[in-house]
Order: sequence, then structure tokens, then C-alpha cells
Amino acid sequence: MNLGRKAADRVASKRGQLAEATVAAQYARNPHLAARYGDSGRSKCVRDTEYLVSYLAASVAYESPPLFDEYIRWARSVMAAFGLHSEDFHDNLTCLRGVITTELPADVYAAVLPYIDRALTTILQPLTADASYLAEDAPLADVAMDYLSALLKSDRHRAIRSALNAVDQGASLESVYLNVFQRTQREVGRLWQLRQITVAQEHFCTAATQLAIAQLYPRILERSSNGRKLVAAAPAGEFHEVGLRIVTDLFEAQGWDTMYLGANVPAESVAAAIDSYRPQLLLLSVTMAYQLNAAERLIDLVRSSEAGRKLKILIGGYPCNVDGDLWRRIGADGCACDVAEALSLADRLLAESVLDGELRSSAPRAHGNFAFAAPLSIDQMTIFDELSRVNDELQTAHRELVRKNAELERLQMQLKEADRRKDEFLATLSHELRNPLSAIQGSVEMMQMFQSEPEVVTEFQGVVERQAEHALRLVSDLFDLSRIVSGKIVLEKAPVELAAALRAAIETARPAIQARRHRLRYEECERSLEVDGDSTRLTQVFSNLLTNAARYTDPGGEISLTVEAGDDEAVVTVKDNGIGIPPGMTGKIFEPFVQEGRSMEGTQSGLGLGLLLVKRLVELHDGAVEARSQGVGMGSEFIVRLPILER
Repeated sequence: MNLGRKAADRVASKRGQLAEATVAAQYARNPHLAARYGDSGRSKCVRDTEYLVSYLAASVAYESPPLFDEYIRWARSVMAAFGLHSEDFHDNLTCLRGVITTELPADVYAAVLPYIDRALTTILQPLTADASYLAEDAPLADVAMDYLSALLKSDRHRAIRSALNAVDQGASLESVYLNVFQRTQREVGRLWQLRQITVAQEHFCTAATQLAIAQLYPRILERSSNGRKLVAAAPAGEFHEVGLRIVTDLFEAQGWDTMYLGANVPAESVAAAIDSYRPQLLLLSVTMAYQLNAAERLIDLVRSSEAGRKLKILIGGYPCNVDGDLWRRIGADGCACDVAEALSLADRLLAESVLDGELRSSAPRAHGNFAFAAPLSIDQMTIFDELSRVNDELQTAHRELVRKNAELERLQMQLKEADRRKDEFLATLSHELRNPLSAIQGSVEMMQMFQSEPEVVTEFQGVVERQAEHALRLVSDLFDLSRIVSGKIVLEKAPVELAAALRAAIETARPAIQARRHRLRYEECERSLEVDGDSTRLTQVFSNLLTNAARYTDPGGEISLTVEAGDDEAVVTVKDNGIGIPPGMTGKIFEPFVQEGRSMEGTQSGLGLGLLLVKRLVELHDGAVEARSQGVGMGSEFIVRLPILER
């Protein structure tokens, strides 16, 4: 794994811990901050530091200092608008540097610190304000100013009428899209950055612009098709879409048939759309630097299919405007800063290949089909036919090579991911074992020092017992997993009353539940249910799920355990109102070395084997388990299905 990528992954995976530690260090260093900003200000500082760490990780991953520099500049301007001090930002970055140096391995912080040091040298320099995007000498400047003025007065009807009237009076669709919609959207962002408008106003302006675009779209449909097709999307987690919509519509105005998927689209859905629609071009939009990794994963997935290997991929968005070489590092074919450049680049990329048996023209027409300037002689046609045949063979060989390379890259990515998880697991294992062993060692030393004081000795004996039990539980999890993976575990199956196994699980998990003051609601099934299983292992399954719910639910939370009978199966559900599971992780938390999908918290102990053991044990009972969650902060639900014994 590339050192920069490895360091960036480590930083990103610990961004919550790093942010908390950074703010704690900053507040300890400057006690007056607590009085100045209060509790809510401290929480916002932690959140903003998490964003800072995310941008830092993205910059390191893609070896792009300009990305982090630009984020620092942007953050400074926002802070200035909110009346915050650049000195506080400098202190925050200094504390982050110290935390990274202390908390992360030397090879990680060696890769990261140059980016922070570079920022620290410029963060206190005078800040220049961004110029307005609505220059008076720009095309349709009066229309754009009237449009924005109406939006800021919450008069979307007047705003939309001004755009439609401009088209009716002879302005081109392209000019209205670029000089009215695009410029005002950028100006709205600038005004929010300067705290001259609220978030609500920003969202209103965006929604009104989408409505205006929708009313102009029928006029685009009047244009003739040039036979080319594209898919346009923003990867999962990326929610900005107006810019992508503008670019897509203007491609369609030039004759392209477009499939606009919009923002926050899962990679699998984009790949499926490409397989069914068979476009020649994929347009990707990334606005936030920390979404570059999602874009790269999407491109890798698309490239792994036959249809994806044939198409060209263009990427655009703010990070690409900052660093014009990013597209190479994420596997795209090019990037564009504006629509005109995107159209020209798309033509150039497609003109480099023979499409549908057509030959490239010596002078291709912009945004049109290929054509020869003059008829060819018979000899010329023979030569071109032979060249075309050789070119087809070369393209076939090239596609096969690309396919094999994509497969190798996919396997390499899987190996990298497995290696990363293994490293994280080993680090977690060493940490989790060191804690109880250190406590045991310290308690033994204290007992030796206070041999003459029985009460003190008894207290530390209790510590030794609890920590030894914790270490034994960790080792038992490892042993159980090893036996399951090697196929050496043997279930002692017999008819088991499910309710008895659940009551035993509740008793096992009760200390963890009571320690965090949770309320447990248990709803038994109306009829007795028996399953063919190992009573001890079934108790382990449900106690693991209950303990998991207790661990990842804030103190005073609610946990429910319900049992229902289906036609031929028992359905057991463990539900909590805890921290939830991030989108896209519900299927991954049962995989080896995944910290139960909750590494974002970074404060809960465990090896990340509990859910893996649950899955394997349930499958050994011919059952199935699944996880559900509405997202972070929305709680989790684990559903176990087991076949019922026929009576």
C-alpha cells in the first residue's frame, strides 16, 4: 500500500478521536476558550476539526497539498465572517499536529506533518476576499443580478420569470445556464461563506434554481440527437448536484442523450445503469475533497464491467479545479473546469477511438458526427479498410489487457483492504489485551505494597478478577473464531426452547445493560418455540447482540428483544436507539476485522469479532442474521432467523 494512502486511511479512520483530542488540548492550552464559546462552541469546534482532519486525509491520500491549502483558506474566510480569530485556528492546527505526533505511528505522522506545517506557515497571513461572481461586464449580468435579488427576497416566481424572459428575448439556453444559474449559485455560496445569508436562504436559492432549470428543460428536448450517450452522477455521500445538472443539460443541448442520476448515487447503481444504458461517457461530480475516495471506488467498480471498460470518464468539481491533476490519481480519463472544456474534451477522447466501425475524420466537426472531407479513391479505401482491420484488432487486444488490468487492480484493492483490516485488528488486539494486563500488573504491585491492609488488598483482588475475566473473554472470542473458521467447532444439538436461551442471554448481558442504565424491554412469543440447536451457543449469539446494543447505545438508552413466529422460522430481533450504522456498512459489519461498523466512535472496547461470531454461529444453526439501520444516530436492529422444529 502506498505510504500516503496508508497514512491517510489511518488518519481518516481516527478522525473522531483526533478531533476530540485536539480540541481537548486546545482548551487546556487556552482556558479562556470555554468562557468565550461555551459548551455548544466546543461541540462545533470538534465537528469542524473532524472536517479539517477529513480534508487533511484526502490531501495526503492524493498527494495534493493544494487541496489542504485551499480548505485552510476557505475555513479562514468562514471563521472571519463569524467573528472567530485566526489565532484560534492556528492553535487548533498546532494542537492537531501535536496529537497526530503523539497518537499515530512515526511513518504515519511523517507523511502527514508536511501538510500541516505548510498550512501553519500561511494561516496567519492576510486573507484576501473572493470577488463577486456577478461582474457587471459579464454576459447577462443584469438578468443574473435581478434573478439573485428576487431569490434573496424569497420571490422565486419573479426570479424564474426573469430567466425565462431572457430566453424568450433571444438569449441562448447555454448563456442562461452558465451566466445566470451557475454564476448565481456560486455567488450564493460566497454570500453564505461571508455570513451575509443563512443556510435556509442558500437551500431556497438552490431549490428555486432546480425548478427554473426544470422549466427550461423542455426546450432542450427540441434539439436533435448526435447519437452519443452519457450517464451523469455524483458518488455516494456527495449531495451537491446543481452543477452536475447544469453540465448534463448543456451536453444534452449539444445533442447527447443523457441519463442524469443526480447526487449521492451508490456505486453499484451507477455500474448497473452503465451496463443497461451503454453510454460512451460517464460524468462524475465531486465537490468535497473527502468524497474523492468514493469517486475512485466508483470508477474501479465501473471499470470492472465490459460496458465500463469501453466508456470514457470525465470528472469535475471544486477539488479538480484546485488540483488539475487529480483525475489521473483516481482513474478518470480527464477533468474539466467548465462546460465548454468538458464538451471539447469529450469530443477529443471519443475521437481517439473508432466508434461503431466509423473512421476518425481528418477534420472532425465540433459536437457532430465523423465525416471525410472528400470522397476516397478505391486504393485509398483499400488502405483504410486494412488500417481499420488492424486498428480493430489492436483495440480488441487493448480492451482485453484493460480488462485483465482491472481484474488485477480489483484483486489488489481487496488485498489492500484485507491488509488494512488485519493491521487495524492487530493494533486493536494489542491495545485491548494491554489494558487488562496493565491493570492486573498494577494491582499485583499495589497488593504487594499494602499486604498489611486487607481492605486495600481485597479491592485490588477485585480489579484483578474483573480484568482477568475481560482478558479471558477476548481470548475466548479469538479461540471460538479460530475453531469456527477451521471447521473444528462441534455443536451439541438438541431440541432447545428458544425462550430459555433468550432468558439466559439476558442474564449474561444484564451487567453490561445495567452498567449503562439502559431500559430493556423483552416481548416473548405467545407460543413456545423450539429449535434444533446448541443451547450454549445460542445463548452466546443473543448475549453478544444484547451486549453489542448496550455498548453502542448512550447511557440511559432503550433496548428491545422481541420474538415472533413465522410459518417455519423463529424471528428474534434486538433493537436499540444507539449510535446506528453508517450507510453502506450494514452488510460489512459481519466481515472479519471490522470493528462492528462503529470505529467512528473510537471509544468502545472489543475486537470487532462479536458480530462475526454471531453470523457464523447462526449459519451453523441453518439460520441467517441481518443488520438494519437508518444511519448514524438512528439506532440499529439485528434480526436472527432460525428454523423451528416441527412437532
